[in-house]
Amino acid sequence: MLADLPYSVLPNSLARTVNVKQWWAPYYLTAAAREHEHARRAQAEADSLRAQQRSRRPARRPHPPAHAVPHAVCLEREMS
Repeated sequence: MLADLPYSVLPNSLARTVNVKQWWAPYYLTAAAREHEHARRAQAEADSLRAQQRSRRPARRPHPPAHAVPHAVCLEREMS
């Protein structure tokens, strides 16, 4: 059985340890719930970004600059 002594008398007693843990319990439960919510939101955002990536159309190939000459035209010029 735990003695209900003043905490200043026995700072490392089992009674004090139990009392402190009981006092901190609501804080730890709230913090754990908050962490769980952050993790859930982060996972949902990651899933959403992956789905967006999959649904995008492939990017179009950029057109060559106007001053660029196609390879076939260069070959025709060399052969003539």
